[in-house]
Amino acid sequence: MGWSVSFLRVNTSTSDDKDSLYANGIMQVPVIVSIKAIDENRDPYTLSDSDLNSIELIDYNDTGKRLSDGWSYTETVNTTYSNSLPARAALQFTQVSLKQEADGSPQIKKYMVSTTKVESKKIGARIKLSDGTWVNTHSSDYDSYVTLEGKTPVKYTLDNVKVEYEETANGTYKFEWQSAWDLSWGTNNDNKWHQRNYYVSSQVHKFVNATRHGYDSTGNASGHPSDSRLAGLYAYCAPDNKNLKLSFIWDYGGGTTTKTAGLYKEGTIVDWGVDCKRRAHAYPDIKVNQKSNAVCLTRLAIDCPDEIWGSKWSNDNCGFQVWDEYGNTGKFAAGFSDDHDAVTIKSDS
Repeated sequence: MGWSVSFLRVNTSTSDDKDSLYANGIMQVPVIVSIKAIDENRDPYTLSDSDLNSIELIDYNDTGKRLSDGWSYTETVNTTYSNSLPARAALQFTQVSLKQEADGSPQIKKYMVSTTKVESKKIGARIKLSDGTWVNTHSSDYDSYVTLEGKTPVKYTLDNVKVEYEETANGTYKFEWQSAWDLSWGTNNDNKWHQRNYYVSSQVHKFVNATRHGYDSTGNASGHPSDSRLAGLYAYCAPDNKNLKLSFIWDYGGGTTTKTAGLYKEGTIVDWGVDCKRRAHAYPDIKVNQKSNAVCLTRLAIDCPDEIWGSKWSNDNCGFQVWDEYGNTGKFAAGFSDDHDAVTIKSDS
């Protein structure tokens, strides 16, 4: 059966049919198309899902093609990021049901729109009828549009993030040593460890996502001792050959997490001309990610009286990328001070 349009309108989720979004290609805002149809007898006609899916968003001033040129839309909602800026959220109203009501209220098609263009855009809608002709919202019968404003994205650098640290925890670990006198074993628990956590957070909009790269994901990278408790490591060095400094970068989010970080290391030293073995159980339980909406890194210092740690190692490409609640992003490099006693953060454009 043939059908035709009796009502066609496009709206935003705000009361003034205007909305704004960051032009980062990630943030989305909803555009809602309302439609009523009638059959050949002018009775209400319920459009099929296929009919509704044929609705397209268009440039209001160029109705011959679907929305493009830096603007795109999809039915899929990206739930990681907000779809309303604070200034516009106050104007939001309750959206109509996506189902057609018994009283003949419009059927609804909702799209999520994103852009990479810093500009104002008037957006309409169109649908192809059963006879192959198009009906759009820039006509004498149906005239409506929404205005979306693409805003300049925020780019995160050291100028608009906060880097802070805290002296998080300290303690001692088990150290076994062999006597040069008779090669008997002794144990002490006096060797110290110290943890300092670093946090990178936004001074503009809160971070909701981050990825890391350039680190040892398993603890078994070539160049340093193999131990799964070194997972997350990006630098391993004992600057004075005795006191070990470890730099870690942690997976984003998840709240406060306990990690067993460090390693078990055996070594041999020469004491009074005698080869004596050493065993360091240097893997304390530490807490990370205590601050929400922040990237967490750790410097773990492990004191030792002997030279047992081996060669230094680092991944100089370590870094992370952050996204705020609206999809704005920034890239950063993670490093360490010359003495490996501090984590360093730099913008990485």
